[in-house]
Parts: sequence; structure tokens; C-alpha cells
Amino acid sequence: MLDGIISIRKGLNERTTRSTVIHELTHAFMFAFGYTIEGEEAMCDFFGSQGDDIIKMADSIMKAIRMKGVKMKC
Repeated sequence: MLDGIISIRKGLNERTTRSTVIHELTHAFMFAFGYTIEGEEAMCDFFGSQGDDIIKMADSIMKAIRMKGVKMKC
């Protein structure tokens, strides 16, 4: 991998491509912010496969909170 370039294999279905992009971006963000985690590959695999669901659920919860008029500190 060259500096700043993530290569994704051609021919993958959309779900696998997205999962792979999330996996690799997780590595990139960890590197950019100076994090080192034992078991990093397993963590990136997990977030790559479950990240969309986690984010969708968080978005749904935040939408419900906003609809109820709950005030949050920024």
C-alpha cells in the first residue's frame, strides 16, 4: 500500500466492498490518530462487518432523541 492510498479488490459485491472500505478506513483512522490496539485486525474486521449497523442504529436513536425534544450539550 502506498502512502494515503487504499486499494480495494475489483469484482466484489457492494456489501463486501463497503465492508472492506470500512475495515481499511478503520486502520487508516487508527494510524492517523496514533492508536495502537492489540488485536487491531480483529477489531477492524468486526467494525468492517458491523459498522453500518452500529451507525444506522446510532442515527436512529439520535433521531428519536431529537424528535422528543431532548436537549443535549455540544
